[in-house]
Amino acid sequence: TLRTLENDKLLGLTEEMTEKMLKSSISLYNELENKKMKEVQLKNIAFFSIAQLALEKELPKDVPEEAKKIALEELEKIKEHNGFGKSSLFPYDLDFSQFTVRGHYTRSEDFGRYFRAMMWYGQAPFPLYFADGERNIEQTLQALLISHSLYSDKESYKNWENIYEPTNF
Repeated sequence: TLRTLENDKLLGLTEEMTEKMLKSSISLYNELENKKMKEVQLKNIAFFSIAQLALEKELPKDVPEEAKKIALEELEKIKEHNGFGKSSLFPYDLDFSQFTVRGHYTRSEDFGRYFRAMMWYGQAPFPLYFADGERNIEQTLQALLISHSLYSDKESYKNWENIYEPTNF
């Protein structure tokens, strides 16, 4: 049942949500005037670009070069899946071995693409505090900007909800 749901519904919703959130992130980046907030939003563009690339989709031409560079570096680490290593996007290590496609996701290229993108969304944390107790202001701002973009577009929010609910269950 899960395999059928993922293949028939969730893959398409994930592709659609990722593309819309990437475009929304670029649009918000272009609207922002505050330099610090633009830097934070650039990382959100990279975040959704990584998911877009994990889905083996092309990046829009208007992705800023710096975000594209970060996304391509992170994608290489995802493809290598060599265990814990420094993230190109986040200020901490990620376990890249988790991106090794396994289980029923090895049955097709589409399942593999879906697996890597969903693993990216699930493995990339936005903690409020670092391990030493220091506030993680930049990732908190990233999460708030992502939430703003998600809640500003009813279709993207509905897609997120339709992906989250069955995968959480």
